[in-house]
Amino acid sequence: MRTPTAAPAAREQHAPAAEQQEEQQPPQRSCRFVCVAGGVRLHVTTAGSPAAPAVLLLHGFPDSAALWEGVLTALSRRFFCVAPDLHGLGRSDRPAALAAYRLPAVAAALVELLDALQLRRAAVVGHDWGAAAAWALTLAAPERVSRLAALSVGHPGGGAAVDPGQRPRWWYMLLFAAPGAEDALAARDWALLREVLRPGCSPGQVQRYVHDLRQPGALSGALNWYRANTSARTFGRTQPWLRHVGRVRVPVLGVWSSGDKALGEAQMLASARWCDDWTYARLEGAGHWMMRDAPTELNDLLLRWLGDGDGDGDGSGRDGGTGGAGRLPSGARQPLAKL
Repeated sequence: MRTPTAAPAAREQHAPAAEQQEEQQPPQRSCRFVCVAGGVRLHVTTAGSPAAPAVLLLHGFPDSAALWEGVLTALSRRFFCVAPDLHGLGRSDRPAALAAYRLPAVAAALVELLDALQLRRAAVVGHDWGAAAAWALTLAAPERVSRLAALSVGHPGGGAAVDPGQRPRWWYMLLFAAPGAEDALAARDWALLREVLRPGCSPGQVQRYVHDLRQPGALSGALNWYRANTSARTFGRTQPWLRHVGRVRVPVLGVWSSGDKALGEAQMLASARWCDDWTYARLEGAGHWMMRDAPTELNDLLLRWLGDGDGDGDGSGRDGGTGGAGRLPSGARQPLAKL
């Protein structure tokens, strides 16, 4: 268990001119489609030098890779960032079969994505359903993950199994998984969806989500994540895709924000039980979408935790080496007792 560390000394104010010029240049960025299992095309945004250590960024509902815009800008000066639109979301394909959205299938597709980009390993950062997919990938293919940052969502062994109060927070999951949820959410100018999203989003952000989900097949594609991985029989218990509560051997950073209305802190804290190398950070005042509410704090947290990326392999993006532990700012985390 890691203990709090002091904030590192401030950088020299007078950096060499060459270093300043390098920092001012925008990182390389490109978009492409990558075909994975079942012929599904994932739209992928990459930023940074392909020779740099790799970081895979996984968004959740109802987002796309655009959620990571600020994170991409911050990380891509030191890392090769890979941000796919996950199945059914953004500009990626929207397969009709629920099997494509089940977390084991998503994990397998992410391995294929790493293969297509010739990345043997990557650090993985996931939020919401993207965090669930990141846990699934780390448990299924630990050799492909150098370290994991789980934002908002803790280890799948937790959830309501460790905090019964999590069930009422997740009431919307059963609604989203129900047949005909599209009609209920879109009725009266999307009144119900607006109600669900309002606690964590500005009116403008809610309207952007509504605009995106109005596109043909978009709402069904987004809801398929719930239909594939949620049921009344298993609601609130250990994820049904997890055959056994597996341990995570790579370093894990769990980040929870105190203003999150959908996820309690207990389910994140409980992750320490299943992680060999666990670090926890709590962002005060930020809501569920911490990358929007506390962008500077989150970016600084990720940069310090990822370190220089030279502690694993040869440090290149092709090796995915991101073993440098880095240090976390003391103001963004709290000590943990063993659970």
